Amino acid sequence: MADSADTIKLAAKALQAGRAEEAISILTQAIDSGAASNELYTALGICLQRAGRFPESLTAADNAISLGANNPKAWILKGALHEILDQPRAALQAYQNVQELGQKLPNLPQSLKNEITSKASRIPALIEQLETKTYKALSDLGFGSNDEDQRFSNGLDILFGRRQIHYQEPRQFYFPELPQREFYRAEEFSWANALMESWVKVRDEALALMAEPELFAPYLETDENRPSNEHVAMADNPDWSAFYLIRDGVNVPENISRCPETMAALENVDLCRTGGGTPSVLFSLLKAGAHIPPHNGMLNTRLICHLPVIVPPKCEFRVGNTKISWSEGDLIIFDDSINHEAWNNSDQDRVVLLFDIWRPELTQRERSLVSKLLEISNA
Repeated sequence: MADSADTIKLAAKALQAGRAEEAISILTQAIDSGAASNELYTALGICLQRAGRFPESLTAADNAISLGANNPKAWILKGALHEILDQPRAALQAYQNVQELGQKLPNLPQSLKNEITSKASRIPALIEQLETKTYKALSDLGFGSNDEDQRFSNGLDILFGRRQIHYQEPRQFYFPELPQREFYRAEEFSWANALMESWVKVRDEALALMAEPELFAPYLETDENRPSNEHVAMADNPDWSAFYLIRDGVNVPENISRCPETMAALENVDLCRTGGGTPSVLFSLLKAGAHIPPHNGMLNTRLICHLPVIVPPKCEFRVGNTKISWSEGDLIIFDDSINHEAWNNSDQDRVVLLFDIWRPELTQRERSLVSKLLEISNA
């Protein structure tokens, strides 16, 4: 039985002379004689590709990989064949595997490194090709013309690398099996319309408070009894400041007395009332040019609401993948256990009425259990 290396050299000589079928025969006989190996199948696949026998070549590449998955040449061949056969998803996967092998395998020949780099450079084009092919197929279903398509569309954005996956990551307590939603729509809450209709009265009270800037204190204040966290950059920073009506579940009577219209507007809101720590109701002020760094809230059992009352241009807010601009009077409801941040790129201060509500998915029983837990935690 001839040595595999000698057999491959013999086949390569025939292939270089333009005798692809002879090269295929040499390699097939060696494999059939019991000398099957990763290298022989890879060589056979290359010869079959040169002969235009693409499905057979793909089978040979798969056989080579089955005998040794850490074979960049076989994956390169597999990717090229899937491109020829107009199978961009499979080609993309093959080239991604090639790229990974190039990063983890030491001492590869420079020529092979160059080939790996070349195939890895095909990845963006294949993603674009796959995207085009996918959207074309989905157009037969009228995709994109229906409001119900949004969640699926977000999934495609993740698939094609335009969005990241952001999960709830509360810093204090995680309640399992709740929907991973960045934003909720105001119309999902029966009290939202009446609140938004009151926004001008709320704004007027906020304007009166802003005339006395000493009333606002940094939203985050250093607490010697608690460790520092990712909010440390904003601790004791007046760029992000607050005027509390209810703070950590406790009314602030002197502040409430200054804002009767605001409190009246909140009368029917499903505030997250617990035995400890919630709700908070406040005017949140973000000064001109300020940035609230990315962070996560304490709980995923509540949602945070913003009623924007003073919003200059160039103010933006990101939750997870989604960046929006506040609009005065339009309620924003979001899950603050998902990573979020905010910017005020204007030359004026921005103010929102901020408060927390129960997540609608929680039962009354679950609310009572969460409330008791927070009472214990904050005792």
